Amino acid sequence: MAFTTTTLSNPVGAAIYIDSDANATVEVIATSAKTAYQLYINNSGNDAPCWVRLHNNTAATPGTTEEDFKFYAPASSAISYVIPTGLGFSAGVCAWATAAGTTVSNNVSSTTTGKAVGDTTAPVNSVEIRLHTS
Repeated sequence: MAFTTTTLSNPVGAAIYIDSDANATVEVIATSAKTAYQLYINNSGNDAPCWVRLHNNTAATPGTTEEDFKFYAPASSAISYVIPTGLGFSAGVCAWATAAGTTVSNNVSSTTTGKAVGDTTAPVNSVEIRLHTS
């Protein structure tokens, strides 16, 4: 089998936005339209899982605003989601993290903590989010 290297003249993503201390407080990641191709979540500082919530706007209110996308991060670990076709955000991107409950199976918590729109329970420790966008 031959090995080939292809030079990319136009990379898929142009920026990586990093929030090193995500919690239940909304952070504005971008104030213009973006397409997200990868989301990395480092929840290694928490003994419980969490949800990272992304909203297509430049403002959100935890407990009131329903996220457009929600990603699960297992307890005491990091996870990366690759989105080959991208997630479109037409108005900007804001993010926040909430606790996911105590036990999760197949990315579904066994309790309601962190699942409902009205939940504003923050993870015990901060979570790192890296969003790769164009």
